[in-house]
Amino acid sequence: MQYSRSSYLSLPSKAGVYRFLDASNIVLYVGKANDLKARVSSYFTSKDLGDKTRVLVSQIKKIKITIVESELEALLLEAFYI
Repeated sequence: MQYSRSSYLSLPSKAGVYRFLDASNIVLYVGKANDLKARVSSYFTSKDLGDKTRVLVSQIKKIKITIVESELEALLLEAFYI
């Protein structure tokens, strides 16, 4: 599933893998989460981001997610995408 940067609050609270993409659909970052909504939201709401992460977040235009059944499956899928 694909979401715009501004729709991160509508992500499901399920386990999965997220991919941040820039305006050219180039993958900037791949991560896994037990709760996609909570994890992805943290990038946009935290005031304690480091400089490198702040630059990354400023370039995100799209978020692609893949929902999985377990944390282990998320770990394996994350490794596959990387």
